[in-house]
Amino acid sequence: MHGSDSSFFTLLPSLPASINVQIKGHPKPTMSTVTTTVTSAEASGLTTTETATIATPAPAAKKVAIPWPVATDVVKGSCVCGKITWKAKKEGVMAVLFCYCKDCQEAHGANCIEAALCGYAAVEWTGEEHIEAFNRHQHEGRAEGGTCNNRRFCGTCKCHIASDLPGFEAYAFFTPSIDEGSFGPPHFHILTKEKPAHHVIGEDGLPIWLGFPPSFGGTDACVREADPVLAPHLA
Repeated sequence: MHGSDSSFFTLLPSLPASINVQIKGHPKPTMSTVTTTVTSAEASGLTTTETATIATPAPAAKKVAIPWPVATDVVKGSCVCGKITWKAKKEGVMAVLFCYCKDCQEAHGANCIEAALCGYAAVEWTGEEHIEAFNRHQHEGRAEGGTCNNRRFCGTCKCHIASDLPGFEAYAFFTPSIDEGSFGPPHFHILTKEKPAHHVIGEDGLPIWLGFPPSFGGTDACVREADPVLAPHLA
C-alpha cells in the first residue's frame, strides 16, 4: 500500500470485532435459520457473521379419501330419445371400471369410457325392439378369440347404451346413460396398454392394469397398485 495505507489501518481499532448482517426472511414457522461465518483476509483481522433465513420445502399435502359415489339398490337409465330404458339391481354389479381399449375409444370418440358390468339376471329392459347392435369382430371378419362385444344402441337416436358381453354373461352399461342412482365407486383402469400416449391417468387410488385383471381372465401386469387412502373401498 501507498500513502493512504496508514490512514486505513488507523481506522481498524475503531471497528467492532464483528458485524452482524441480518437478512430477514419469511416469518412463517416453516422457515429455518442457518448461520454461516465468513472470515475476511488475515491482514484485516475482521470476522463477519452473516445470519440468513432459508425457506424449507413445504410438507407434502396429506392425502384424503376421494368422495366416491355410494351404490344404490337400483340404477336406471335410458337412451337420449327415451324409447329404450334399462334397470339394473345392485346385487348384479360385478365391477365398475375405466376402459382404454382402442375399440371403446373409436366407438365413443373418447380416450376412455366408464362402464359398470352387471349380470344378465339383474337387468330389465324396455323398448328392446328399438335396440340395434354392432359387433366389430363380425364386421371385420376377425378370427375367433378376444372379447365378443355386441354394442347396443338406439335405432332412433343412436345413443350408445351398453355392450353385451356374453363371455362374462353381463352387460357393460356406459355410465353417461344413467338417469337415476349410482353403481358406486370404480374399481380399476383396464387395457391401458392401448390408451393414447397423451392421456394421463390421475392419482385416483385405483389400480392400473395393462390388460384385464386376473379376476376377469387377464394375464398382463398391474402397473400401479390400489391406494387404500384415496380409494378406501378397495382396502
